[in-house]
Amino acid sequence: MNEIVSTAAAKAISTFYPDHPDPPPSFTPTGTAADTAFSGSAVLELRLEPPPAPPNKPLVVLKHSVVRTRNLEDPSDKSKLKAAQKVDSSSVNEYAFLTAYPTSALGPKIRIPETLYARNDPNDGVTLLMESFSTHSQIPVIPLGVQLTSALRWLAYFHASFLPSGSLDPDKITELGGWELGTHLSLEKRPQDEVQRLPADIAAFCDRFEGMDPYFSAEPAKGQGLRLLKIAPAAAAYLHPTNHPHKTICHGDYKQGNFFFDEQGEICVFDWQWTGPGLGATDLIYLCAMAVSDETLTDHEANIIRPYHAFLIGAFNNDATKYPYEDLLTEFKIAALDYQRWQGGSRLKSMTPETMRKAKLDVDVNHGIFRRSIERVKWVFQTVNAALDEVEAGTLSIVR
Repeated sequence: MNEIVSTAAAKAISTFYPDHPDPPPSFTPTGTAADTAFSGSAVLELRLEPPPAPPNKPLVVLKHSVVRTRNLEDPSDKSKLKAAQKVDSSSVNEYAFLTAYPTSALGPKIRIPETLYARNDPNDGVTLLMESFSTHSQIPVIPLGVQLTSALRWLAYFHASFLPSGSLDPDKITELGGWELGTHLSLEKRPQDEVQRLPADIAAFCDRFEGMDPYFSAEPAKGQGLRLLKIAPAAAAYLHPTNHPHKTICHGDYKQGNFFFDEQGEICVFDWQWTGPGLGATDLIYLCAMAVSDETLTDHEANIIRPYHAFLIGAFNNDATKYPYEDLLTEFKIAALDYQRWQGGSRLKSMTPETMRKAKLDVDVNHGIFRRSIERVKWVFQTVNAALDEVEAGTLSIVR
């Protein structure tokens, strides 16, 4: 642990445990830092000695993020400056979410690690001290069954809390300096030329992968980029939460790498860097592409959309008028278009059969299933083409 992180940890622990006998608990990392993109940034678990009482929990997680824009070797490099600004904003966003919506406000059905200490300093960066869930498990694929049910129930209750009929204000995070629009996929957060490159990038991906699956040698796959280019701005506008009747807070990165499950399969969710106002369907399509089993997607409407909707309406005493099912289905289809606009422009272009084989051999729980499964990529293509067919036939409107 370097000096910057050690100082941040000492301040957090001494502040959170002010009544502990002097000196405050000592701390020792249980492993190596999970993230060291810049010197002074880290996510690591600490063991406290002696365990403070209360809460008598010897393990905590420290997340400290320096201000990236203050640590650039060449501040005149505009591309690196913009990237650093985005990362800084995501760290502030996590602080804003945890400050705006503590566990006491979310309630027991929306389980997240308790925030023990949160600080946002314009010079030092963001420091968070949180409850550790390392005794729980993470899994690389969410199967049909208890874990999927838990993930859908959690997400539905989370979204319901911020909908107009819910109890929490989705704009509070923005007022505290967080995103005006959640998810890292959103069109306004992406490079301006990314959409324009979609036809070429998607066609090139298909050329590379047609040997793995003949689906990618045919025009419906190779020509998808041009079709997406024509409707991408309208799809993004449809999903924008401003004045939308289903405005809520979306998690923004709802995948297995941000889940812990206990022995009963109940979920705890973390990571709020991309959380913000949006539509819940964007979290659903992301979950499908990133985390669930192939078996689940043999009928994604029956296994994902309908159970989620049932939980969502259950949160409103089964009043289906609060969120009609057909509205959710429409939003899911449009969210699929928007998702592929991002995936096709930012992820597929770097993928090759070799990178996919390597990802399949060395599974990383933080990486989406699409990186290692041509079947998952194919499912996204097919789902998107079905939605594009509806848009072009006039049966799916992307104008509201």
